[in-house]
Amino acid sequence: MLTNFNQLKKDYIPDHLNLVDSSIIPALLAHFEKTFDTANTQDKETQLIAYVLELLEGTFGLWIVNTNTMNIYLARQGSTLFFDKNSFSSAKGKGYKEMKEGVIYKFNKRGIKPVEKFKVSSPFLEL
Repeated sequence: MLTNFNQLKKDYIPDHLNLVDSSIIPALLAHFEKTFDTANTQDKETQLIAYVLELLEGTFGLWIVNTNTMNIYLARQGSTLFFDKNSFSSAKGKGYKEMKEGVIYKFNKRGIKPVEKFKVSSPFLEL
């Protein structure tokens, strides 16, 4: 649940019509993509994702597919997200490890690996 959906909409995308809080995430990625000039570099692609995730307040566990590069990224903040060698889930399965909060992971046929960090703004205390 994103607690600052209305503020993000007001500040960056006032014409955003979808009322589902997580719908603001792809809209923000598209809005800031021009600023980051993500063409041809994974570093800029993950920096863009980190920038947008740092704007979010509340909880989420998500996956992002860049339809231009077909790269798949996973991240969480306050929510649960687990992975094994070849898959991910919001529920812990046998052999699954918990993804760290504030880390962006890249998912591909070789597995899941951390590629970028972002500052967490979670309402929960991390122990």
